[in-house]
Amino acid sequence: MIKRILVVLAGTRYTPVAIRTAVDLAQRHGAELTGATAVEVDAAERLGGTRTGVFAEALTVQGIRRSVAEFEAACTARGVTHQVRWETGEDFGEILSLSRHHDLLVFGLRSVFEYEFGDRDPGVTLTRLLGGCCSPMVAVPGADRPVRRVLVAHNGSVGSALALQRFLQSGAWRSASLRIAVLGEAAGNDQEVLREAAAYCRAHGLAPDLQHLPGEHLHKLLPQAAQWGADLIVMDSGARLLLASQVLGVTTVHAVRHADQALFLA
Repeated sequence: MIKRILVVLAGTRYTPVAIRTAVDLAQRHGAELTGATAVEVDAAERLGGTRTGVFAEALTVQGIRRSVAEFEAACTARGVTHQVRWETGEDFGEILSLSRHHDLLVFGLRSVFEYEFGDRDPGVTLTRLLGGCCSPMVAVPGADRPVRRVLVAHNGSVGSALALQRFLQSGAWRSASLRIAVLGEAAGNDQEVLREAAAYCRAHGLAPDLQHLPGEHLHKLLPQAAQWGADLIVMDSGARLLLASQVLGVTTVHAVRHADQALFLA
């Protein structure tokens, strides 16, 4: 069940899709929306108002303010209850704090990589965002894409099982077709993993298609998603690995950098 949605207002080319996705979900689920800026605007203005990203795009204070205006207009037009929270401290600090009391966080798929955070590598910022966020996350691509097919990446781990659980419990896209792909060897019990995952989905009213993808999952997941025509990939955010080793799983970073589909990360 989704009742409170948090959306990142970053001023990037991905932000309009994030806004439209969040507003659509809020209207369908009767949820309220919080729009939060990713950076402290006043500080950015003092630095000249521009941050240059890895795609050589200028992210201006005006762009962030434009995102806020677009968010407020979209919410008003659709009759969605909303509020705006402005970052007042460390980048993404307000978002991480707000995620504790929201059911879902929506942000642009590669927005993090379009900022420069001093000498900090964007991957470190992504690690902080994914590792510190309390709610499931939906990372959207740069173009609107209705979610009709959902691919669940499952490798038999607690993390991937939790991602599936959070997706089903959210009820965000109940009418979509669902496929569960067990990646790698799944500790040698891939058929049992598939059966249990499918039974859990059926208990939530969904009848998934099942598939086993042996081999290295990093090279299997995105091609399989494209071949099947998936619009959303459900996967482990890597936060459990982060707690243990302070680095995210390579599959998560690879997906955020290269996926053409939206990602549901938990």
